[in-house]
Amino acid sequence: MKPDKNMGLINSKQRAEIPSDWVEIFRSARAKPSPFDVVEVDQSYFRSWTNFFTTKTDYLKKFPFSSRPIRELEISQEHRRLIYYRKSYNGAWESAILKEKESKRKGPVLLQNEFELPPYSYSGIKKICREILLLNNIIFRLDTNLS
Repeated sequence: MKPDKNMGLINSKQRAEIPSDWVEIFRSARAKPSPFDVVEVDQSYFRSWTNFFTTKTDYLKKFPFSSRPIRELEISQEHRRLIYYRKSYNGAWESAILKEKESKRKGPVLLQNEFELPPYSYSGIKKICREILLLNNIIFRLDTNLS
C-alpha cells in the first residue's frame, strides 16, 4: 500500500464533524480501481487494547521499556518474542523481550501415574556383553566340574 498516494486522494477540506462523516469521505475518495475498504470502529476498540495482553498469558505483564522516547518500532515474524525499537531516527536498534519463552514439550501428554519408556538404544547383545557371558559360562563350567 502506498499511504502517501492514497492520502492524497482524500479531500481534507471537506467538512466532517462526526466519525461517520469521515467514513463517507474515505469511501467516496476513490472509485477506481475499487473504493477504499473502511472499517468502522468505536473508541472502546482503541481504549481496551490492553485487554489483549491479559487474555494471552505468555505476554509480559509490564512493558520492558518506556514508550515515550521511542521513535521507531519493528516487530518481525522471524523473532516473535522480540520487539526492536529506536530512541532516535538514526540511532541503533535495541531489542526487548515481549513474550515469555515457550516451553518445548517432549513426547505425548501423560496422566499422573503414567510414564513413557525410552526407545532401545541397541538391539541384541553387544560385543562386551558376549565376552562377559562367555566368561561366565566358562567359570560356571569350571565350578560345576570341580564339585
